[in-house]
Amino acid sequence: MTMVALELSPRIRQRVARVVNFARNPANWYRPHDSSVPGFDRRFRCAIGDHRCVFTYTVHPEGKVFRHLSISLLRGGGFPQPLATEVIAVLFGFTDSGQHPERGFDGVIPWKAFPASWGYTVKRNDPTDGNCVVVVQATDLHE
Repeated sequence: MTMVALELSPRIRQRVARVVNFARNPANWYRPHDSSVPGFDRRFRCAIGDHRCVFTYTVHPEGKVFRHLSISLLRGGGFPQPLATEVIAVLFGFTDSGQHPERGFDGVIPWKAFPASWGYTVKRNDPTDGNCVVVVQATDLHE
């Protein structure tokens, strides 16, 4: 397994803040079926070291808004490590970090690393992101 360093410098935090501030504007919320793919729009993405991050506020068909973060590796074709995924998600505003209901191998992620309020999926060979981990969390926002 290749280890990838995670740099959290002020410059990186500024990149993340730029993406979050753009995505937070209701005019920029991602509406599946009505919007272009966010991963192709540089305003929704940034690199954190070797991690490629795409972040949106995504509107569910019933109007509820979710934080939606896709993380892939720029090199190597592997998957981001669970701890790196959690740290990056917190940078993008995900809450409840550190509240782990259980830890253990679940067959895909080496441990159930994410808080109960987070949903996640692992995508292999995704046309936009390649191999990636997608993390979502409900917000108090509604359309």
